[in-house]
Amino acid sequence: MAIAIVLVLLILGTVLFHFLSPWWFTPIASNWGSIDDTIGITFWVTGFVFVAVNAFMAWVVLRYRHRKERRAHYEPENKKL
Repeated sequence: MAIAIVLVLLILGTVLFHFLSPWWFTPIASNWGSIDDTIGITFWVTGFVFVAVNAFMAWVVLRYRHRKERRAHYEPENKKL
């Protein structure tokens, strides 16, 4: 449970830092706007993937955590597994 909380706090902290940060990208090349656009697109895509992967990991940690009332079921002959 603590790991899931840490992952959610990591996501929230990262997103808040991005939107509340006083540091913004400055134009890298004044006459090459496409380079700046490419860097911006890369930043947003990797940011979305970062948030999605960490949110998925937090959900998995919560969904499949250990519970005393649930026992693992061993099926060695199950071909679907």
